[in-house]
Amino acid sequence: MHNKTLLCLLLALVAFGCGPQDELVETPSLMASKPIATEAPSDIFATGPSPKVADAPAQARPSAQSASPIGQTQAKAGSIPGPQYDQSKQLPKSAGCNSGLRGLTSEFPWGGGKGVWQGTKHPDPEPLKAISNEEMLGMAADASDESDDREHALVSIGRRKLEGAIEIFTAAAQPKERLQVREMALSGLIEHGGAAALPIMWSMLKGDPSAQVRGMAIWAIALYGPSAAEQAIQFGLADAAVSVQGMAILGTWAMKDSPNKVFPILEATAHAEDRIIWQEALYMLGRMPYPRARDILLSLTSSKDLDKKNSAIFYYRRWLKNFPDLCK
Repeated sequence: MHNKTLLCLLLALVAFGCGPQDELVETPSLMASKPIATEAPSDIFATGPSPKVADAPAQARPSAQSASPIGQTQAKAGSIPGPQYDQSKQLPKSAGCNSGLRGLTSEFPWGGGKGVWQGTKHPDPEPLKAISNEEMLGMAADASDESDDREHALVSIGRRKLEGAIEIFTAAAQPKERLQVREMALSGLIEHGGAAALPIMWSMLKGDPSAQVRGMAIWAIALYGPSAAEQAIQFGLADAAVSVQGMAILGTWAMKDSPNKVFPILEATAHAEDRIIWQEALYMLGRMPYPRARDILLSLTSSKDLDKKNSAIFYYRRWLKNFPDLCK
């Protein structure tokens, strides 16, 4: 492939990466894309039209590596149509890719135990520990402060789960705030966790003018488990910005234990016209520990689109390498 470029996403304080180096992709225009036709979300936070404002793209698939083990996945017998195979055994870990979802490491488990995300439990770095809670709250709430101090403080009050942090996040997440402030407010919400953070994340997904923030919000909501992830993904797939759609596809890893829900999404997006969309779908198919993923990839190896054909071959081979136990 020629003239390869990477998409760009600043996903503050959330580590991206996946095993072996991925195929770099040529990037078409990211300003707008036809929304993927999917079933509408039903959650109360997911109602209303998706914003139509598209701006600088988020990096949906950086190539930096990180170590983040995939937990073994138990498939339910009879849950996947297609070729017959034994679903009674635990599916193997990926042999070639130690991170199924670029963006969230093993320190970011799905669902937060009882379905309410409790934050990363990361402490402040040493230089910030000397700042009192009151000082940190004051800096985070100071809308006149255009320095990095306020941005750092927004994350710290989330890490510390301070009383009054949610009100400050609500104000900092408003579209009138600078992009960097909104990004750090969302990062602080991820650190803070809890039920009160979720509606703010939804408001950012639904109404932030930045595709970068809307894409990041999908990841944040997905932390609350497969049901929340599914609704955020469906909403993201209806977004006008192709980069947000791409982030929604990557978020399907949160639904990996629900193959009957995740494969219709991946199969539909794998047949999309926008390269960024189908490339992300093929990437995820290459990491899904189910033979159905293999079958979809194999079917695309005969695509008339030469680029899609070559990518399908690439990820088909990767799937075979990652899951040799499922190839018998």
